[in-house]
Amino acid sequence: MPGNIAKNFARQTLLYWEPVVSGSGMKYDAPVEFKGAYIGNSQLGDGGPSGVVYGGGSQRDNLVLFYMQKPLVDGYVCWTKRLTDLTADGTVSLPPDQIEDTHKIRTVIEYVMPGVTTVSLSNQAFIASAM
Repeated sequence: MPGNIAKNFARQTLLYWEPVVSGSGMKYDAPVEFKGAYIGNSQLGDGGPSGVVYGGGSQRDNLVLFYMQKPLVDGYVCWTKRLTDLTADGTVSLPPDQIEDTHKIRTVIEYVMPGVTTVSLSNQAFIASAM
């Protein structure tokens, strides 16, 4: 079975809030920690899976690598805090848009590792663009 090269880059513990659409609007699940990486203030070439990450141009976003966690558009991500930080300061139950240093996900690009015959979460990576 081919390996997932995203695992080599997923060296940070980040937080993710999954959006849940309900009859009364948008809500968010409790934050979960996952392995990933904050790539930085960059852009993803042509904006598709064949794009190359680079720091040029005027249209740059905060790009975040997700490993073993599938992000959704309108979810939130944080790369500066841990779940223990939110628990300690009492903000863990607040909506993510009310917590400092959280970023709303605008787009998600899915990558399947080369040589894969059956796609699963273990052989995928995701790069999210966050505001």
